[in-house]
Amino acid sequence: SYDLLPEGDTTTKFVNPTIDAGVIAPVVAVGDYVWRDDNLNGLQTAGEPPMADVKVELFYSDGSPAMDADGNPVAAVYTDASGKYFIDNLIPGTYYIVFTPPTGYDFTGQLVGSNIEKDSNPDATGRTPDFTIGAVAGGTTSADTDATTKATLVNPTIDAGVIPLVAVGDYTWVDNDRDGLQDVGEPALPGVVVKLYYPGTTTQVLDAYGNPAQATTDANGYYFIDNLIPAQYRVRFTPPTGYDTTTDTGGKASTDSNPDPVTGVTPVFTLYPVPKGNTVYDTDTDTVAQVVDHTIDAGFVPKVAIGDYTWIDTDQDGIQDTG
Repeated sequence: SYDLLPEGDTTTKFVNPTIDAGVIAPVVAVGDYVWRDDNLNGLQTAGEPPMADVKVELFYSDGSPAMDADGNPVAAVYTDASGKYFIDNLIPGTYYIVFTPPTGYDFTGQLVGSNIEKDSNPDATGRTPDFTIGAVAGGTTSADTDATTKATLVNPTIDAGVIPLVAVGDYTWVDNDRDGLQDVGEPALPGVVVKLYYPGTTTQVLDAYGNPAQATTDANGYYFIDNLIPAQYRVRFTPPTGYDTTTDTGGKASTDSNPDPVTGVTPVFTLYPVPKGNTVYDTDTDTVAQVVDHTIDAGFVPKVAIGDYTWIDTDQDGIQDTG
């Protein structure tokens, strides 16, 4: 039997310590935007277009693939036509993202400036620093007001800027009439070594993948240096033995000779990320570059010599006589 407590007596006589409740962490998400950084400043600027079809993969900070709130692996997503992506149904935690752009693009400068909503997060490999999606709003975590998503909170600051890769070419020839211009009938010159340098340096440029930026002209006199970052450059042409560089007469960009006749080095030129000046869209499907400058040419002239002999004309007849 049990005794009833007197009225007003709240002293506990018995307790059941097994009635618990688990609080479910809020479902969260991450986004947001990838754009083409045409002015190369590392920031989202008015007029710069969105970038579609960029692959976005999510990882825990320890490098393991992320799982969603239901325990399933988080599948890679791709940016849409507006440059947007959204990875939904996550649990709060610390993550990083790896962005992979389409072929022909590289990443702009990382974390430029102080505006986290306008900068680009990934490094040159596409990996972002670790970031947190919190269980409450604050910092980079904010309320997700989109009724079509599962998340109640989102980190909408993980963006990426990409830049088009560029290229340079084009042609070397034998300038038989030494006028510094490509004339009909003048043959191509294969075997010319072409190397790329930054202005004011003697260090050879590396392309976007860390390879020396150089080429050798083919049997038709053409060269193509691909996978370059938009920037200012100079080219050094080194012809095969027996040739010197012709004179730059300042003719039409597509048919003149660019390098200095003494050094073999061209003036500084700019490879722009978009069509501008001599930079045009690259329509060759076998190359990586999005745009190319096809006007950096070089003409060469064969080295010649004169000889041959001097003698004492003892009999003064003007003829080389025996003895």
